[in-house]
Amino acid sequence: MNHLLRTYTDVFLFLSFWQIIWFNLSALFIIITAGIAIYRIQLKAFRERNLDLRAKVEEYKELLEYADKAKALALESAAVVKRTNDLLISQISHQIRTSINGVIGMAGFLSETSLSSEQIESVNTIRKSSEMLLKSTDELIKNDFTKLPKNLLEATFQNQQKNSETKKIDKKKVTEDFCKKFPLTILIAEDDAINQQIIIKILNRLGYNPDRVNNGKEALEIVSEKNYDIILLDSVMPVMNGFEVTRMIRLCLDAQPIIIAMTASALEGDREKCLHAGMDDYMSKPVYVNELVSMLEKWAAIEKNNFVRT
Repeated sequence: MNHLLRTYTDVFLFLSFWQIIWFNLSALFIIITAGIAIYRIQLKAFRERNLDLRAKVEEYKELLEYADKAKALALESAAVVKRTNDLLISQISHQIRTSINGVIGMAGFLSETSLSSEQIESVNTIRKSSEMLLKSTDELIKNDFTKLPKNLLEATFQNQQKNSETKKIDKKKVTEDFCKKFPLTILIAEDDAINQQIIIKILNRLGYNPDRVNNGKEALEIVSEKNYDIILLDSVMPVMNGFEVTRMIRLCLDAQPIIIAMTASALEGDREKCLHAGMDDYMSKPVYVNELVSMLEKWAAIEKNNFVRT
């Protein structure tokens, strides 16, 4: 009996041991399977989120590229508008100031002839009215283009202030002896007949007989045949403007002349633009006698001291 009980107990214990092992293995398998399933679910969710994020990144990249293109287009449009405004202002200023230059210049010459007191008063009124018209025009341009970074009126007033010092003619200097003291060969490149006449009259009174041309192409043709000490060059001319003429002269000529820009524009930066193109100096119109005399004195002295262009 005891033997049978012991055998039964051993068998029970044996069976219980294997049942425990299988239970543990089953539990472990279930746990591993569940873990793998959960991992796969999380991995799938992660991949889906990753794809969603990538899609959003691509969308944001496209939006950013679109924004950059829109910004570049806006900057380009603003630049075009500014260039258009600057060109319009320059053209308006050039046309008006060129005409007024003729009125003021001729009135100045007329005032130095034999006139009655009544005629002198009339000439002075013409000059004063012309200068007031010039100032009023600049104020009108300023009011129409107030959004520009640098307005026309500020630059114009600076030129007027400078020119106001040269209105009173120094008759001691304006004589034919001037050309003997400063012998110069001079070329005038100017398309406006009235402005040509004014500058020629001033130079004639100084003893010079300048050559003249009406456009940039003629200027290049004549400088290829004759050497000039000074070229009075209008910046705005038909066929070829003064900036193009200057660049060609600087590239092609061995003997380099002094190039003095004459411009009816009064925009901020005009002087720098002229110098950048290769011109040596700058005069704004109207051109006054003393200003031109001072310019000739200045550059004649530099030429005399063996000026070498760098």
